[in-house]
Amino acid sequence: MNTDVLTPRALFQKEICYVIPEFQRPYVWDKDGRWAPLWEDVQTTAEKCLDNLVQHGGDKGHAEGRTNRHFLGAVVLKQE
Repeated sequence: MNTDVLTPRALFQKEICYVIPEFQRPYVWDKDGRWAPLWEDVQTTAEKCLDNLVQHGGDKGHAEGRTNRHFLGAVVLKQE
């Protein structure tokens, strides 16, 4: 088991397709309770970072530093 702490960027930048096992889908990963709010948060955070990037002349480090962090929580993955 690997218990690394990753940023959302590190988690989602990889060229990996994540699959939620069928047994978890019905009671954990419903659209209204989980997916929609998660992707709204991801979109809002990304848009704020892009706005900061434009406002600060393309300085990526400064833009990321000025963007509020978002706590995603635990993500449990099984390697296949």
